[in-house]
Amino acid sequence: MKSYLFLFIWGMVLSGWTVSNELSQQNPGSDTNGDSLLNGIQQKIQTAFRLSIRTDNPQSLRALYRELETAKYVKRYDWALYWQSYSALYLSIYYLKKGDRKSATRETQKAIRILKQKTAKNSEDYALLAWIQGISMSFQGAKAMFIAREMHQNIRQALRLDSTNIRAYYVYASTDYHTPEKYGGGRKCEKLLLKAISLPARKERKPYLPSWGKVESYDLLIRCYLRKQQPALARKYYNEAIQQFPRNKMLHTWAEKLSME
Repeated sequence: MKSYLFLFIWGMVLSGWTVSNELSQQNPGSDTNGDSLLNGIQQKIQTAFRLSIRTDNPQSLRALYRELETAKYVKRYDWALYWQSYSALYLSIYYLKKGDRKSATRETQKAIRILKQKTAKNSEDYALLAWIQGISMSFQGAKAMFIAREMHQNIRQALRLDSTNIRAYYVYASTDYHTPEKYGGGRKCEKLLLKAISLPARKERKPYLPSWGKVESYDLLIRCYLRKQQPALARKYYNEAIQQFPRNKMLHTWAEKLSME
């Protein structure tokens, strides 16, 4: 389970490498009132992550984290906190990639703490918090059961606040998909993912808003249909996804496998 979770997280990272560029071309948006630090911040974090991996040094990613940490002067400080947590998550993934579970755990806990301390959390905050908690469960041992309970509460709160939040549906589906069948897992993910891919990655033309979740939902839906031994449906949604995101590295990894199914 833990090794598969690592592969899933790493696949998510590969997805992020190209999806931001594609979405920005489809819906560039503008925000004259926004702070420059937050404009395109999701792509900035992912770019810093790639540089950290390439140079074998998290300095660029950590520098961006510190910049967000001291961003109390920005006009949208609430979103600075969101992205600070997101950058801590990517630091965790960096260390996980390097086999440093102690540092990965520290950064994941930091990411959770930032969001928990945020007052007046919105739907996006709860969705990201639930996602990070889901990833953190692989580090927590006996505490995982309690984290899972809180994670589900946060997913439900995210959907209560915004029933059209694609990231909340994706996190909910991911949680169901990775829950063993003997504990009731795998029953909801198809329906949740079909709902997710029907929703826009970003509903407003504001460059500080998150756009992750669309490609990840397609990827997980393909996995879901292959697990259910329904390769025709897997190919259908692969073709639909690749038309929308033709440069996405994670989606391209499915081409050969689906051709053999």
